Amino acid sequence: MKTKVISYSFTGNNDALAAGFAREVGAEHIRITEPKKRTAGKILKENIFKKDPKINLSGDEISEDDFIVFFSPFWFGKVASPLRSYLKQLSGKAFKYGFISLCVGFEHPDGLDQFKTELGAMLRREPEFVIIKKVADLLPSDPPPTQTMLNDFRVSPEDLESLLPSLIEGAGGKFPR
Repeated sequence: MKTKVISYSFTGNNDALAAGFAREVGAEHIRITEPKKRTAGKILKENIFKKDPKINLSGDEISEDDFIVFFSPFWFGKVASPLRSYLKQLSGKAFKYGFISLCVGFEHPDGLDQFKTELGAMLRREPEFVIIKKVADLLPSDPPPTQTMLNDFRVSPEDLESLLPSLIEGAGGKFPR
């Protein structure tokens, strides 16, 4: 079994976490990219009309022997649409996986359970783990962060140093190489 880290990131935060995580656990890091630049309007439109964008990645890089750690933000309580496009390609493939996200908002009390159900339905099996980190928890609480502060946040090397150990531990700590 081999660990692979697959990420999608709109702002670069989840890619930075994924790259650091992959480096720490000795895994290959694969980025989901898109042929066209993404805008906030496109994100909203895709979520309203439940459209899946075109991405520059196929499901061919995954085998049944892989353990996959996905990194992606949430958009409107759902998997970010570029990752959703990729997950649909993987439906029916047998592999173990987990999910980690650094997101701006995730406040719904049943949100985590709903998200696990969404992942399980798409991939036809439950994730081994789901870890959600909120940007607001990385910012000073006084004054309370504004929406602009949350949106403008970018992961620093210091943030990576403090986040990675807890992510690796929360994900099980040991990964096949």
